[in-house]
Amino acid sequence: MKKNYIFPVLLLGATILFSSCNGSTTSTETMEARLIGDTWSFDEVCFNPKGATPSSDVTENWDQYRVNFFQDYTLDWVDTDAQDTLPGFWYVYEDYEWDAEDQQNELVQTLEITVYEPGGNGERYIVWEDPYVGTKRIKARQKTGTGTYKFDLRR
Repeated sequence: MKKNYIFPVLLLGATILFSSCNGSTTSTETMEARLIGDTWSFDEVCFNPKGATPSSDVTENWDQYRVNFFQDYTLDWVDTDAQDTLPGFWYVYEDYEWDAEDQQNELVQTLEITVYEPGGNGERYIVWEDPYVGTKRIKARQKTGTGTYKFDLRR
């Protein structure tokens, strides 16, 4: 008796395809591997002040910066206007938070960046929440006391 295995194989393939496209969180190892390599440039940066609906394009405040992530979790923050390269470090942090709507813990990732100021006069601390890191694009947001920044970087 010959059995027909086509339907179960198609069902399995469709399940894998749809589950991989559901916007789930990228593994930390994959995110880290995608960050390392070519220089990232700020393509678009928008700022949405607290209590305001429209966001404003503030790319001109960021477009002189470039970021190089290295495998040892260090980075170079390059200011092309000042012709200066500032050292720093980066880390992908994972935590589980309770999602009351779905009634389950969900993985939340943040990309934490620290850049040392010139002359050792302090540091800039940047936290990109729930970033998307593709092979050629980073999309992230950062909440501050005055509003939310949305970043779009490209290789």
